[in-house]
Amino acid sequence: MQTYNLFATILVAFTNGAKDNINFDELTTFTGLADNLPTAGATESCIYDPLNGLFRFWDRKNGGEADTLSGSFPFYGNGTFTQMVEKEGNATSDSVAGTAFVSIKDNGNFIYIADFDSGDIFQYDLDSDELGQELNTGVVGVNGLCYDEEGQMLYATNVGVDFDAETRVPLAGIANVKRFNLGDNLYTAEAVYTSGDPLYDSSDELVKETNDDYVAITGEENYVFHPNGCTVKDGMVYFVETRPDGLGGLLVYDIDEDSFVLNTETPGYSGDGLITVGNILIMSSWGDGSETGGFLSYYDLDNYPDGEFVMSGATGLNSPADIGVDPFGTICIPSLQTGDIYFYKFSAPGAGYRLLDKVFDFASESGLPFGAGTYAITNDPNRGTYAFINIHTSDTYVPDIHEINADASLNESDSSGFGYEKNQNLRNTVVNAANYGSASYWGLVAVGDFLYTTDLSGLLLEINIAEEDVTNYVELLQSGDSYGDAYLRGVCVDPDDESMLYVADANGYAYSIDTSNDTVELDGEGYLISNEWVVKTIYAGEDILDQNGMYAQSFLPNDCTVSNGKVYFVGTEGPLIIYDTTGETWMYNADVLNVQSYTIASVGNTLVVGIPEGGNEPYVAVSTMSDDGIRSPFQIVATSTQFYFILSVTIDYENGAIVVAGANAGDSYMSFIQSDDLMMEQDTPAPTDSTVAMDSTEETESPTEDNSTPSPTENDSGANNLSIILSIICGLILYLHL
Repeated sequence: MQTYNLFATILVAFTNGAKDNINFDELTTFTGLADNLPTAGATESCIYDPLNGLFRFWDRKNGGEADTLSGSFPFYGNGTFTQMVEKEGNATSDSVAGTAFVSIKDNGNFIYIADFDSGDIFQYDLDSDELGQELNTGVVGVNGLCYDEEGQMLYATNVGVDFDAETRVPLAGIANVKRFNLGDNLYTAEAVYTSGDPLYDSSDELVKETNDDYVAITGEENYVFHPNGCTVKDGMVYFVETRPDGLGGLLVYDIDEDSFVLNTETPGYSGDGLITVGNILIMSSWGDGSETGGFLSYYDLDNYPDGEFVMSGATGLNSPADIGVDPFGTICIPSLQTGDIYFYKFSAPGAGYRLLDKVFDFASESGLPFGAGTYAITNDPNRGTYAFINIHTSDTYVPDIHEINADASLNESDSSGFGYEKNQNLRNTVVNAANYGSASYWGLVAVGDFLYTTDLSGLLLEINIAEEDVTNYVELLQSGDSYGDAYLRGVCVDPDDESMLYVADANGYAYSIDTSNDTVELDGEGYLISNEWVVKTIYAGEDILDQNGMYAQSFLPNDCTVSNGKVYFVGTEGPLIIYDTTGETWMYNADVLNVQSYTIASVGNTLVVGIPEGGNEPYVAVSTMSDDGIRSPFQIVATSTQFYFILSVTIDYENGAIVVAGANAGDSYMSFIQSDDLMMEQDTPAPTDSTVAMDSTEETESPTEDNSTPSPTENDSGANNLSIILSIICGLILYLHL
């Protein structure tokens, strides 16, 4: 049974570091629940389901039915809102409250849902979409939930406040925290905190209740903490409270020491929901008595215990309740009283994905008379550089390789230096250029001492950087086609077997190339006659079904990347296309990506795509992979006009960066997005990346698996095609930019 570590994903995506500029950017508001007919809905809790890429909530005004919203909604503005009323027996109650995601190895994936009126906790099975085992806290009023994955403990809070009274007052002996061991399947409630238990501050001083009216009601002179939202981070459980007087503190429970520390100075106002993003606590509050209304505030745990909650930019919220977050910092905030669900994007320097304020201008930085431009970049970890082919000086089969230094490019203290290294004048000893037209290089990938590049018109070339020579190549043409009939774009490498390459042909083909045998046969002049590369046509325009085995569709693949035995393609049509190399099967997924893309890259369990334009600006989006495929929709991590028209992305996994190549009216630029989430050990196989060109609708003949390199016929169509294509691209890019 597949399980998912959502919290580990979030902790990696938002790691510790300098956080002097934390941002909460408003994305959109979902009103579909509030506008639901015949009964307007509302929910107290919104939670992200990483298994299915969905935001989930339970409608308190419609019997507690389970509802879902596509994870892509906050960014694309469209998505599926599903009300599971047709699933009999799945309604919970009209008093459901907090939720918690739980994934237990060999046991299942669940969302637990607190029911305020009964004191029960519902178990919702994400693998079957059905209700399962119920837990009982033994007292009504259960509210917030959070899960300690390491200890497999579910924590449940009870505020202990009479919310129905005309003036809210505490309830004697009710406020508590209980926990359930989900690992032993006994589901027995254990008290962790009970109203009146002595609580001490960081100076080990006993905290007393200062409100005499509350002492009279509860009979407790000790401070009574009224826990609401909670979250678990590094062996600590953090609680915020909802007090009747609107005040509130922060309570921290050390799991190993079984001890509490109470701070009544911060936040100083009542809280509701609580989540952890990296080392940041984020809390929702209905208000502190000011005119800001409800809001989010945050606490930097790097400053604990001397830190404090700080007001965020997410203000003016109506009754913000229990909040959720996806792995990329998209926060969903349900309004309990209106039914609306607000979406904000959290980001911070030193955490998450951050766009650097520097752009490499190929033309000005290279200093060449004709400038420099590219349609493809690749990270070359062996050389510590980003390599590209200058398209303005590479119209022959002698590619003009350029490099910039990775460390210099990512030095944020230097706003201009990029470590531009050299113009690598290569030789070509194997390609008889007289038999071909002018070259047009698109895809590019680094593999050890080699670069592999696709020539748009039909060749895959091997470039030996150490020897500064083009040393091998193969024609990727269909039966009956000649040079110039292909439309090769992306090339990618399998990081687990670097002899296996894959190529995307935008005419509707995809190839696998086994380069393990590099033996070549040359003629008397040193030109290639044949080689031992094994070429296989793995896709030839056939219809492919989606992940549910439905909606057959064919594709024009633009680019590819390989991870964990699967080749991921992006194309003109929009969905993510997936080829399983083990079973040699195809599928596509339009739920996680449904927009045209020309470039894709991967490292570890992270996929990155570049989208030429999203609304008014191009953007870069990221998704994570689980063991059985992609479940999380691609989320935008950076959008900017400085990307121009995105043609290529590559990942520098040593420096934790996405490098973006864009073009504008024939000029090329390089931008940088950094994230610690992308960093891996230096001995990790290089990530795969490549690039693509514009669209083509040329028809091709039936596929062939012939791996020989036939004697080419003279064909000057490559030069003509290149001239036409460049003119079209420049005009289109200029039009799109304007």
